[in-house]
Amino acid sequence: MGVHRYLERTPDVMLLYLPVAKPELSAVGEVRWQAKYRLVTSEFYATLDGLKASVSEHFRTCAIKVDIYKYLMRNVRRSLHRPPV
Repeated sequence: MGVHRYLERTPDVMLLYLPVAKPELSAVGEVRWQAKYRLVTSEFYATLDGLKASVSEHFRTCAIKVDIYKYLMRNVRRSLHRPPV
């Protein structure tokens, strides 16, 4: 049974197509924002090499904490309720 046929026969599941090219719906964007917030707001870097080393260290040692479902649902709701531009 194909996915579309299954979804047609399963009323409990709603298929939701996400808009294309919406950075706020990208979980990668959330990870990037968290890293930027932790790195740039908490410390001053005198050199670009210092910033690069800190970014590298951050992604090597920091656990990424993104609940993908909550993140996407929060942003889908915002996107659906926002009037078109």
